[in-house]
Amino acid sequence: MDWKIVQINKETDHKFLNFYTATYEVEKEEGKKETTYFFASRNLTIDKLRIYRKEYQKPDAVLIGSYLTCEGTPYLLLEKQFRPALNREVISYPAGLVDPGEDLFDAARRELLEETGYHAKEVSLLVPPSPTSEGLSDECNAVVLAELESKGEASLEEFEDIKAKLYSLSEVKAMLQDSSLLFSNSAYLLTLLLLERLQKKSL
Repeated sequence: MDWKIVQINKETDHKFLNFYTATYEVEKEEGKKETTYFFASRNLTIDKLRIYRKEYQKPDAVLIGSYLTCEGTPYLLLEKQFRPALNREVISYPAGLVDPGEDLFDAARRELLEETGYHAKEVSLLVPPSPTSEGLSDECNAVVLAELESKGEASLEEFEDIKAKLYSLSEVKAMLQDSSLLFSNSAYLLTLLLLERLQKKSL
């Protein structure tokens, strides 16, 4: 099939996230037909949508897989954050939006400090900017790995309900098996990767 954009309409006008309608003309063997697709975007204007820009190197946000080694023992830094869309706490890693003109590594260090108070000794790229929920959004995020060092004061926004804590690898394994806890999809997969690497000491 051959897809061609006919029209994009912005349906809402909110500060951080908006709803768009995309009309496509789809050429199939039996002829051309129009179809409508609905999606959300953090981009505030139609010209900034990835549907037009087709630019994927600048992430909207960054997820920060964070660990600390203390006297040879590794710990993972996990967050429990209340998510209003689910009306419950979700377990993940420090994360946040990349500001315009900001380097993703600088954004990772900034968000890590703001949400947890921890400074990063070293930050490296794990996953380059890529779609996070391509069925409903044009959002592209990156994933980095951060080795932690000193801890200062967190600086949360008014309605950021975040509790950050270091967990031993055995505690993290138990959490993954606890059906009463809810991990985000990306955090669950990242945790499996970090557990394997930390146990093999191959970070």
